[in-house]
Amino acid sequence: MKRLIERNRFPHETLVYISDSDTDNPFKKDTYINCNEWFPYNFDELWDMYCIGVLRIEPGLLPLHSFEQILIGLNASPRIEDELKDSLPNIDDL
Repeated sequence: MKRLIERNRFPHETLVYISDSDTDNPFKKDTYINCNEWFPYNFDELWDMYCIGVLRIEPGLLPLHSFEQILIGLNASPRIEDELKDSLPNIDDL
């Protein structure tokens, strides 16, 4: 993922690392989020994927500092449409 971001000259903020050693983190493994992609699923589509076993729901909440890093990454990405960026929460309001 890092090479993909470097090769495409995306801002480094668009790759968000969430460490499994962060005790506030719900993930059991080191996790990398590529903020240069997004998938526009609505609730019904997500529910259908859950019902057929394609999607699992794990308990836990993403820490605010990790959520903020994802918002920064999405806003920094040249591949994310302005319309989506405008719909994201403002970090200062969190």
